[in-house]
Amino acid sequence: MAFSSDSIRRKSKSPEEYEKGRELFRQGMVEFLSSDSFWKGEEKLKVSVNDGGRKYQVSLLIKGGCIYQASCQCSVHKEYKGLCCHEAAAAFYAMEKRNGETTVPHVSTPPQVRKMIHTYTSREMTRLMTAKMEQKIHLEPVFKADRGKLYIYLKIGISRLYLVKDLAAFTEALESDAYVEYGKQLGFYHSLKAFDEDSARLAEEIGRAVGEYLYVYEKLNPLRGTAKPVLREMELSPDALDSLMKLLTGRMVEFEMPDGTERWIQIKKENPRLFGIIRSRGMDGARISLLDEVRDFYGKRKLYLLREDILYCCDRNCTAILKEFLQAMSREQGSKTLSMEMSIKDLPAFCDYVLSRISEYVNLESMEIDLGKYHTEPLKTRFYFDSPSED
Repeated sequence: MAFSSDSIRRKSKSPEEYEKGRELFRQGMVEFLSSDSFWKGEEKLKVSVNDGGRKYQVSLLIKGGCIYQASCQCSVHKEYKGLCCHEAAAAFYAMEKRNGETTVPHVSTPPQVRKMIHTYTSREMTRLMTAKMEQKIHLEPVFKADRGKLYIYLKIGISRLYLVKDLAAFTEALESDAYVEYGKQLGFYHSLKAFDEDSARLAEEIGRAVGEYLYVYEKLNPLRGTAKPVLREMELSPDALDSLMKLLTGRMVEFEMPDGTERWIQIKKENPRLFGIIRSRGMDGARISLLDEVRDFYGKRKLYLLREDILYCCDRNCTAILKEFLQAMSREQGSKTLSMEMSIKDLPAFCDYVLSRISEYVNLESMEIDLGKYHTEPLKTRFYFDSPSED
């Protein structure tokens, strides 16, 4: 018997049993007990039907949408052929169950919902795993100077440090609390709480710098879509340089020089004292050279000078005075020091307006040139009054 109201009516013992069974079903008197499936496709459905306060157990054997067998504990089932009211109620229940399964559409989880669930799951896993970590993760910044620009990359670990191969992926992992492995001995759920205090602050600054870098990158490369560049190292913007130097002041950090050599330097919040010489150049020129190897980097608000094993974080006054002077200098091929050249005719203006300003931070020793001869006399003003009278 296929599931339909007409088929249940025809199979019922009488119209009265059919109507009563339908009414019992409508009143919600049918209670599901169990359902068993067999290898040939049969389903054995067991329900309980409440009739006048008494519950009757009904069993239906269903295959291919048809009822092959029906049983009930009531007397009507035992005395007459066909469905009793309780079996009819169970048949209506089975029909609704079958129709519901075929008409309700399959629901799939959209990607954004799946991502949301994954994010919350990862956060909880991060919280649990971070609480169990006996040792905190350490981040070590490495600076790299190349062609007048300053780059940064990271090393990560506990007792052994691994290279962070992609700063963008590292930042994304922090935002999503993702689990990442860096080597056989280092894998963890990313969270600021997983890092030691200094490393957590550094991770936040790196995250801001990467976000700024990617924003500019996407603006300049609109046709590349959403693909992000792989950032093994990242050029520091003036803003990012200021923020990182403020965070790392007083620390020893690793520095990679343009020739590939590496050294440990200390970041100090103080102004340097530079030394240089000025001597004649050619027939009518002068050459000014710094004696020490100095590398200059510029933040949005401050100047940073690397000399030997110290990176000086200059204050704003020093930055305002030395910035134009140092930017006018260059490093000749094969030379490690900065220098500039000028015509002798420009020396008076240099001595009066430049030398007097930079002398607070730069000691220039004159060789072969008497700078006193190039200081101009102070301007004097005279007033003359013409009058028609002799007085």
